[in-house]
Amino acid sequence: MIKNCRIISLISYFFIFLMGSMIAIPLGLILIFSFFDLNDLKWTIYGILGLVFLIFTLNRKITETIFALNILSFILLLIPIGNRLILYSWKWFNFPLFYIPLSLFIIFYTLSLILEYQNLKNNMPKSF
Repeated sequence: MIKNCRIISLISYFFIFLMGSMIAIPLGLILIFSFFDLNDLKWTIYGILGLVFLIFTLNRKITETIFALNILSFILLLIPIGNRLILYSWKWFNFPLFYIPLSLFIIFYTLSLILEYQNLKNNMPKSF
């Protein structure tokens, strides 16, 4: 269940569309092509690091370190979106191809973190 929520959130992340001057572009392509724009490179690196951490922890046994990496990954994945929200006006984001996948990403990733925390808490050794 945790892995399925995480995969749904990852798919939703790649289907977040950001409006350009003429067409909407998926966030995944923006992360790839932002390597050529030095102004956005620092925000892009955060998103790519978040994706690397997410993929690294996807098939790992749940430990406290993996849980911390998943929280860090969630924050790192939100940084490029937050940067765009700060830089551009709301009219560039007020369409369903942006806020529906973003909502799905946040809901499913948060749900996976909650389920992971409950699983981690239930599997901890009891100390007397």
